Amino acid sequence: MASGSDHSWQETLKKVVPCVVVLKVTSARSFDTESAGSSFATGFIVDKDKGLILTNRHVVKPGPITAEAVFLNREELPVYPLYRDPIHDFGFMRFDPGALRFMEVGKVPLDPKAAQVGIEIRVVGNDSGEKISILAGTLARLDRDAPTYSSRGFNDFNTFYLQAASGTKGGSSGSPVIDVQGRAIGLNAGSKTKTASAFFLPLDRVVRALEICKSCFEPGPSGSPGVWKAPDIPRGDLQATFLFKGFDEVKRLGVKSDTEAMVRNHKRQKVETVGMLVVDSRVPGGPSDGKLEPGDVLVEVNGKTVTHFIDLEDILDNNVGNKVSVSIVRGSEMLAYEIRVENLHEVTPNRFLELSGGSIHALSYQQARNFSTPTGQVYVADPGYMLSRAGITKHSVILTVKGKPTPDVETLAEVLSTIPKGSQVPVQYRVFSDRFRKRQSLIYVDRKWYGPPTVWLRDDAAGSWHQVNRYLFDEEKSRKELEAEAVHKTKKAKVAENQASNEGTGAGNAGNGVRGNGKVPEDPKEIIAASLLLVDVEVPEVALADGVHSKSFTGNGVLVYQDETTGLVLVDRNTVAIGPCDIRLSFCAYPAELRGTVRFLHPLHNFALVSYDPRELNVDARKVIKPCTIVSEPPLSRGDKVVLVGLSGALRPTARDASVTNATAALSIVTSEIPRFHAVNEEVIELDQDFGTSFSGVLIDEDSSVRALWGSFSRQVAGEEREFCAGIHSYTFSSWVDKTVLYLKRLEKNSGQAQGKSIPVPVMNVEFNTLLLSKAANYGLSGEWIQRLADYDGERKQVLRVKSCVTGSNAKATLNEGDMVLAVNDKLVSSFYDIRRMIDAHCEGCNPLSFSDMEEVKDMKLTTFKDGKIQDVSFKLEVVDGLGTDRLLHWAGAQIQDSYRAVKERGFLPGNHGVYISRWHHGSPSHRYGMYALHWILEVNGRPTPNLNAFLEETAGLAHKSFVRVKLLHLDNKPKVITLRLDLRFWPTWELTLDHETGQWSREVIKSVWGASGLAVRACQLLGIEGDACICVHLCFILLFFGVEEDPENLVAVLLMRVGGGLEGFAFARSRMKKFDLDLILAKLELAVVSNDVKLALVLLLERGGSDRTVVLDVIDSRQDRSSRRRNDSAHVKLVQLRSSGSPQGSLSAPSKRTSRPGAWIPAAEIGFLALIIDMTAPALSCPRSSGVRFSSPLPPAPPSRSLSASAKTAFPAEHPGGVGQPRQAKGGAERQKRREIMANLTDPLASLVHGTNPQNLIENVVKQRIYEQMYWKEECFALTPESLLEKAVEIRCVGGTHGGQRKATKFLCLVLKLLQLQPDKEIIYEFISNEDFKYVRVLGAFYLRLIGSPKEIYEYLEPLYHDFRKIRKLNVDGTYSVVHIDEAVQEMLTETFMYDTSLPRLPYRHTLVSVGRLKPRASALQDEFEAVRKKLEEKKAKMEEEQRRKREENLELEKMEAAERAAQVYRNGGVPSGKAGRQEDRGRRDDLGENKRPRSGRNTSPEGRGTHERETKSRRTGGSTSERTKEGDGGGQSKEDLAIQEANALRAKLGLKPLRM
Repeated sequence: MASGSDHSWQETLKKVVPCVVVLKVTSARSFDTESAGSSFATGFIVDKDKGLILTNRHVVKPGPITAEAVFLNREELPVYPLYRDPIHDFGFMRFDPGALRFMEVGKVPLDPKAAQVGIEIRVVGNDSGEKISILAGTLARLDRDAPTYSSRGFNDFNTFYLQAASGTKGGSSGSPVIDVQGRAIGLNAGSKTKTASAFFLPLDRVVRALEICKSCFEPGPSGSPGVWKAPDIPRGDLQATFLFKGFDEVKRLGVKSDTEAMVRNHKRQKVETVGMLVVDSRVPGGPSDGKLEPGDVLVEVNGKTVTHFIDLEDILDNNVGNKVSVSIVRGSEMLAYEIRVENLHEVTPNRFLELSGGSIHALSYQQARNFSTPTGQVYVADPGYMLSRAGITKHSVILTVKGKPTPDVETLAEVLSTIPKGSQVPVQYRVFSDRFRKRQSLIYVDRKWYGPPTVWLRDDAAGSWHQVNRYLFDEEKSRKELEAEAVHKTKKAKVAENQASNEGTGAGNAGNGVRGNGKVPEDPKEIIAASLLLVDVEVPEVALADGVHSKSFTGNGVLVYQDETTGLVLVDRNTVAIGPCDIRLSFCAYPAELRGTVRFLHPLHNFALVSYDPRELNVDARKVIKPCTIVSEPPLSRGDKVVLVGLSGALRPTARDASVTNATAALSIVTSEIPRFHAVNEEVIELDQDFGTSFSGVLIDEDSSVRALWGSFSRQVAGEEREFCAGIHSYTFSSWVDKTVLYLKRLEKNSGQAQGKSIPVPVMNVEFNTLLLSKAANYGLSGEWIQRLADYDGERKQVLRVKSCVTGSNAKATLNEGDMVLAVNDKLVSSFYDIRRMIDAHCEGCNPLSFSDMEEVKDMKLTTFKDGKIQDVSFKLEVVDGLGTDRLLHWAGAQIQDSYRAVKERGFLPGNHGVYISRWHHGSPSHRYGMYALHWILEVNGRPTPNLNAFLEETAGLAHKSFVRVKLLHLDNKPKVITLRLDLRFWPTWELTLDHETGQWSREVIKSVWGASGLAVRACQLLGIEGDACICVHLCFILLFFGVEEDPENLVAVLLMRVGGGLEGFAFARSRMKKFDLDLILAKLELAVVSNDVKLALVLLLERGGSDRTVVLDVIDSRQDRSSRRRNDSAHVKLVQLRSSGSPQGSLSAPSKRTSRPGAWIPAAEIGFLALIIDMTAPALSCPRSSGVRFSSPLPPAPPSRSLSASAKTAFPAEHPGGVGQPRQAKGGAERQKRREIMANLTDPLASLVHGTNPQNLIENVVKQRIYEQMYWKEECFALTPESLLEKAVEIRCVGGTHGGQRKATKFLCLVLKLLQLQPDKEIIYEFISNEDFKYVRVLGAFYLRLIGSPKEIYEYLEPLYHDFRKIRKLNVDGTYSVVHIDEAVQEMLTETFMYDTSLPRLPYRHTLVSVGRLKPRASALQDEFEAVRKKLEEKKAKMEEEQRRKREENLELEKMEAAERAAQVYRNGGVPSGKAGRQEDRGRRDDLGENKRPRSGRNTSPEGRGTHERETKSRRTGGSTSERTKEGDGGGQSKEDLAIQEANALRAKLGLKPLRM
């Protein structure tokens, strides 16, 4: 079809563009082929009356999502997924067209038959969610094979694709492909940037699905939004993949000529076929397994010749569940099979199990085809914390747990629900990369950090997901059993010890160091080995607090105390970094592994104390596991001999002798980019040997006494994580071991009377550094003080100087950076050791475990040198908790906590402090709206939030799906304001709190939204009720669900207490509701989609109450004015009336529960209401059941009825599901390493090839590996988007490649690689380059464009930067800095081939591009001046040439006259030129004078001489010098004499005379 004119396209686009919407889609959970995250896409309206939007399947997604549509006028409306095809890349979303207030929309008609090769098309989509873009192209192919996007993701198959060179990119998925008449002839699905090709899905099957979806809409009365039901679109398949091959290929596969002729005679729609369908693969265990094989050529299905995918799908979709006859050619043989047609919806999962933050579901057909394995297996879409801790990776299949097969997710959840928390059970699984072998591992059953296993079910009618089952565990019963088991173990251990003592073995003596074999070890190394442990630490995703830099740690610990009930292990804080974590202790002396509990974390020094329960050890273990002896005085000094003893990963002790080279090394660790703990005010021990950066342990003396902890430290160097080991003096931790033991004994004695705090730690809140006395004099310190300090400490010869003070502390108000502290309480101090002694002495009279005593200590007297003089200042010590952070709040997918010490150490806090965001989760509202880590939340809806309690109070009244305005402040003091929409269904508000008495963390949900249908199903299942009572309960939960958004404590209580009375009680409830405006109550149901089940429930219940069914339906379907959707005063007054109404059963207020949060209210879905509902439905059990009435949703088999009170307690505990998103970064273990590579080091799957290769290949592999190793890359570059990358680019302070001996990559180079991974739209890069505020952003964009851009783009966008003369810093290879200008850097980009350790793609010369017309000639800024100078030079040159020409003409005339005269003279002389005679006479005269007398042999033969002689000879021959000869054009290069002779010869010829000799 011929393309239309520009005017026709303009009119067409004017109609189509308003129908195209931008889709903002957020995946709350990983599911099937899709991961949790947020993205932009495109859709277009195909039915404006019903509000249907067509887009891609990978946009609708098979898992739980929340989405909004942004229309052309920027109106935003929520959209809900309605249908996604199991195979093909299309799906439908719906919206409420009545809610679109300020614009009229149309629809784009679908016409798949209009697609023809050669027609002109337009692709109307969005550019990364920002604006509408329109791309032109020409349809080139109608029979392209379906593109393959990923080997482990979604791929379309069994269909042709359309292809055109339109160059679509990310964000345009779901765009309509329209012709000039405005018809959609295809759906944009993917592209290949290397060839600028775009792939479009044909719309044949889309049209069929659209018609069925339209029939699922039930319109309501005038003004009503209508009701949707779940589409039931038959989709059949043989679980086999076909490819279209030409006849030449299928003949080679065995098709005979007669078969070919028969197929060729079959014309589809009058078009001759050019090939046949060939089996490419089939899924094991599927209907075609064992019948079809790869290479089989399909001939007929049910007796019909099939050569096209559409014909095949028509037959299969119409025979779902039936058998079809399939005729194939295999080799040269014709075969026929009867194959059952599989229902594709049955092999596409619609539910998943949420387990410890992970997602598990049945293996889908898509993934079964990718991995060539049977469908329905228990597939790990996201391992979460529990499975990843066991090393089970994504794309694994769970086979058995605890020896029990797990064929489905329900069985898996039931098995796990019977295992007590903290238990270790074996699990058998398989990974597809090693599919032929089974693997085994141990999983630690965890219920502390996450909610119970929960099954979510998809509801296509509601466009949402519901919780249909929660697998709970009786924690109280388990706790009592564990306590009884511990008591039994203690008694058994005592009996065993007494028996051993009576036998005289002496094995029970704790202090004699006897081993189980009765031998006393003499080697100190063997003695200390009995106290060594290996400490493994795992931190869950939801507890990565205080800026901790990893999720997995391993290190050495030493047992410092043990009695019958308590064991205490000393370990460094680079192993146990924070309190919320899981710890496993593995002993060297005995093969035992126990759980550990963090008991003390020193806020300043690098050590922690972990406790365990010795009663979990058997008698043999307690015989050989012994605590060490700590000796702290005198401290180690230079030259002392020590032995370093540590454990390897295999628990083998290793010992090495060493000598102390420095026992007073002042430790100084630079603050990391992300605030986290680092040791301060600490002196460490250095040894004479290098034992590596990871070999930790203890330093012992010849008596096996521990003199120091050889601990691991962590620091960042140029953004890269580095570890090193050093010794920590025993005097640093010995006193804290004693205090911790005292604290634990007090807790054991006074159980249940904890004060909510741990061990108090008095601190100065000052970080000191040391200054040599020789340097102190330069700062003005007097010689007297220098001499006093030198006499006091002759070894160190230093003074303490204030490096920084904790913000908001007493020290900040008293001391300044640079002040020197000379004495404390009139006693000289010169080391950190002195400071510690002074603090201990100052607090000596206080109770070491009393915060109040510590806080009431009198002020210290500090003698300081500040402001150039000696000053005495009064200093108040402060007290901090020995466990640090004890509360973590999760809100909108962000992890929020109070500002911890490392944040305060940076020297800045907001005025009202605010709450600090330390983490965020993928797929959460925080991810969707950009509320990232390293920010403080200062205000919520304009109200300040200085701490967590204030924050909870301000957010308590925020409803599900409500928008909230949040004011943020970055760690670098950069404010911003965002708005986000809450999603309490998938991202509830919950918190983790620490119990200081037990050291355990507990999880409590504060606010969430439960799925109404899911709760009703679960309640009826547990209560064993059906029929009318089931519908009654279902209605209760529906009202409860929608009542949460307004005033749940009162409205829902009034309604549900009445409805709970059963069918008879509902009539009374109905009359009560009518009294207070039934329309207002039912209008609440109108705020969301009302399913048919809800309508049925209302109809049946009200029919039993004597109401008219038609009237009830009218009430439900009646549409309130749009203003009633918003909360108004009249509605609030009516709710107040409901609140004050009386009740014959007593108070109608909801039962309360104790809470420590001020202003917190009880969510409607918590245990109080649920127990009330179930208790109130007790009479419903005695109601007569109607055999003809059943709940329309399928219910699992109901268990036997039981006590309602027990059901209420076990079915709905005071804990609610709280999900978390994808991990930001995984570290440690095979799964963590693999995930990090996949998520951080791989190019975006949608990225296009650049210069024919993966964009990352533009960076050399060695340099790329250096970048991957950088902590900046791992921590800061993870999960960046082009928008968030800009924030990182603004922070750049230098450019460069790699530097230093280790060739570490700069941040600049890291962001270049990240840009190559993301491949943002070039418009974003153009903005980088055009901005004038941030110079390093400009250089980053220019360098990236130089790598990926076309020559024309590079010259056009980089040459204007020649006018930018600003300076930038360049980090050189040797680690030094140099200053360059931006124009110099640009010149290097345009002229060099290697820059910043990167090979630059070849760039043609500019004049080459100008010569072929691709570039305009470059216009210089000095062009006008050059032009003026050029004109002046040309005028001057013209004048000179004119003058020379005039002179030549005059000379020529003169020469002609002289020649004529000489010719006449010759004629008169008889043919002898007068000149010759004159020359002969002249030569004779010179000979007489002796000038020409020269012997013949004395002739100069040198080159110079020959040249001179020849010139002289020639000059004499021509009668003058060489310069006197005429030039070309004035005489042919001849002399004047030659001209004269020629003229004379011409005259002589006329006279008949003989010519003269030349």
